[in-house]
Amino acid sequence: VETGSPFATLAHQSLEFILGIKLMQLRC
Repeated sequence: VETGSPFATLAHQSLEFILGIKLMQLRC
């Protein structure tokens, strides 16, 4: 989804990345 704000897109990707790591840690 193109919002026109590179920072918002980067922040969203970072959030998904961090959430993914936390989920992996919870599984272990």
